[in-house]
Amino acid sequence: MVEKTWKGSFTVEAAVLASAILFLVYGVIMVLFYYHDKNILTGTVCETVVISARKQKKEQPFQEEEIQQLWKERISGKMILFRKAEVEIECQKEYVWISAQASKKGMRITAEAKAALTEPERKIRDMRKLKKAAEAGN
Repeated sequence: MVEKTWKGSFTVEAAVLASAILFLVYGVIMVLFYYHDKNILTGTVCETVVISARKQKKEQPFQEEEIQQLWKERISGKMILFRKAEVEIECQKEYVWISAQASKKGMRITAEAKAALTEPERKIRDMRKLKKAAEAGN
């Protein structure tokens, strides 16, 4: 029976190659976590600003603390890499603006959204009035 003998250089090359592959796999996983958290942050900010803008025209509009609590409920437990996120909220007469950011070891993600406080029912009423006025004029 003939035995094959492996040279020591094969073992060294395999060790270098395996560590390079593991490093690449780790990098890909970290990039995926980064973009996952960025999408979660952006999604929660956009959702919260739209809900807040719709609610602001009701009889009891949201306060900034309530909007912050709503955002925290939406983001809790969803971030993988960036565990701690902070939010800034500004409620004006014309718009609601939310900015959120998270950071970890020199990396930072931010998301901003602004929603105008519109009154579509007023525009619809004005259009109906104009239509009635045009029909009455004929």
